Amino acid sequence: MGGKRLAGDSTLVVTGIHYSPNKLLNSLMTVVGQSDPLKNLAIVMIGLAILGTFIALAWYFAVDLPTLQAAALHAPMNRPSPK
Repeated sequence: MGGKRLAGDSTLVVTGIHYSPNKLLNSLMTVVGQSDPLKNLAIVMIGLAILGTFIALAWYFAVDLPTLQAAALHAPMNRPSPK
């Protein structure tokens, strides 16, 4: 990068913009530590989706799969009905 440091300061000057590590770190910590309602909503939605997946899998293996396997063992016979 074509930046230079000012004497006695940790500020980096790149194309006329001053980057101070302390200011950048403080602004980054504010953004990361911020509690955003949409972020919390997204986390709740992802959690519900994962929970729903586990419930659906448990239902499939506990209820649907045994029913399908039992139906496969007792296939109906194709014989004419009595008249």
